[in-house]
Amino acid sequence: MIVLGLCLLTTNPFFERPILVGAHRGGLFEAPENTITAFRTCAKKWPDVLLHVDARMTVDGEVVLFHDDTLNRTTDAAGLVKRLKASELFQLDAGYHFSNDGGKTFPFRSRGVRVPTLREAMLAMPKQRWMIELKDGCDPDRVIGIIQEAKAEDRTLVSSYGSSAMVRMRELAPKVARCFDFAAILRLLTALRGEDWEEYQPRDQVLSLLSEQIVQYGLTLDEIQTIRRKGIFVQIHVLNTSSDIRRWLDTGVDSILSDRPSLLAAEVSRRQKERLELSVSKDDDGGSNDRNAGVNPAVSEALESRAHACKSDRRSGSGR
Repeated sequence: MIVLGLCLLTTNPFFERPILVGAHRGGLFEAPENTITAFRTCAKKWPDVLLHVDARMTVDGEVVLFHDDTLNRTTDAAGLVKRLKASELFQLDAGYHFSNDGGKTFPFRSRGVRVPTLREAMLAMPKQRWMIELKDGCDPDRVIGIIQEAKAEDRTLVSSYGSSAMVRMRELAPKVARCFDFAAILRLLTALRGEDWEEYQPRDQVLSLLSEQIVQYGLTLDEIQTIRRKGIFVQIHVLNTSSDIRRWLDTGVDSILSDRPSLLAAEVSRRQKERLELSVSKDDDGGSNDRNAGVNPAVSEALESRAHACKSDRRSGSGR
């Protein structure tokens, strides 16, 4: 059977299972984002799901899972996260504003859904794989300490747009899988488009990009495949429509983050079934059937239109 989204050029144990299905903030269109409620819902449906979370610091130094720097969008309070103690944050209703019918109902309001700590989440789900995104001001030393306490070095991927945080991550825990930061991305692109690609040795394992960044950096399909052949996993986010997911599955990317993990999982299952049927068909006719060989040509056009299509689909606050 052909397994989608699997690059075989790394020995890091984090990648021993596919990471194609990723739940962005635990799937924020399907349950209150960055909550244990969302994580457990995903893990029950898809045991191999990659759980993406956002990590921030409270005023008393606790690492909590929260995307925005303010409380307003997702809780029943207002103000800055970093000005609250953990004990104060835990009193808030993290499901207060969640609605999957445009605000007609709020199924998680007053249901005891609260903001979790990173430690709480990782210890509660000891078999799951995590993608921890460090937001501004999040202490990498504290994050690595929690990962090690949970014995999750082999189950964790860390990311941050800030280079200083990722430098520290490499120093503290070189065996923990990492995403490229902005500076590392620029070094990769310089080598890719220069004369040093053969000698280039990546320090990190996952190139995680917004679909708009593909356009911003002018990445072509050939370049994406060249990057993957170097042993670098390519992750695209945040994809929330069937058409977007299908286009990027056609490129053979290794991981997709979606606010709608149910939709993503269904599309991956459909595509795997199609690939299996095609493989059987080729065996039956002696291999003469070359339908769908290579990358779908429609994806080339999709690369140029991604920024506009994705922006129109996502609601406020759904970007990484």
